[in-house]
Amino acid sequence: MSYAVFGVYAFAWRITMSVCRSCDPPSVKSPARRPQRDANIDPIVGVGLSEICPVEEVFSLRCIVRTSFILLIFMLLFSANARADFEGGLVAYQENDFKKALEEFTPLAKNGHAMAQFYLGLLYGFGEGVEKDLVTAVRWWRLAAEQGNTAAQSNLGFMYKYGNGVSPDPVQAYMWSKVASMGGAAFADENLITFAEGMTSDAIARAERLAMDWLDAHPAAAGSRETP
Repeated sequence: MSYAVFGVYAFAWRITMSVCRSCDPPSVKSPARRPQRDANIDPIVGVGLSEICPVEEVFSLRCIVRTSFILLIFMLLFSANARADFEGGLVAYQENDFKKALEEFTPLAKNGHAMAQFYLGLLYGFGEGVEKDLVTAVRWWRLAAEQGNTAAQSNLGFMYKYGNGVSPDPVQAYMWSKVASMGGAAFADENLITFAEGMTSDAIARAERLAMDWLDAHPAAAGSRETP
């Protein structure tokens, strides 16, 4: 979980803790504050949970219900904002306002948004709105590919094939193209035919095993079929 998303949780948790105090009998009192060396220190809020609310309060039924409700509200708001920001970046990209697209996509990509990572890879790969940097393009496409973005998987295979932003590796090129092909990526099947040229049958078999292993290890990503 990214620090930005975790920060949303932490903020919601802090609000909830103040609500929880009203859930318990008057006889329940918070312990005296201690120096912040508690093992249960929240890295974002910077306060130990045991310093905010005693165990009886944290785990009371009403407190748990309110916690769940508040966290749900915050995550829905965060998700809605992320969708709006991505759509804004996509519109900017389609209108060739690449600097604006870069501004919109970057924070989303850092927070794990696969489509934003894919488009950020395009911006760096083609030097649109930012200095061309193939290494950075590969990094963003790899992150998106690991989440099941088939377009990023296909691009990653291409980069491995021709050594753009990464050392050439025909096995990795074929492997990622195979993963993309099984996800339904456009042109991936054609790439497999092209990439197989010059490869030994053993190398192709190894690449296909790697692709199957990756798909087995990432069932959720393999099922996302996320493309632009």
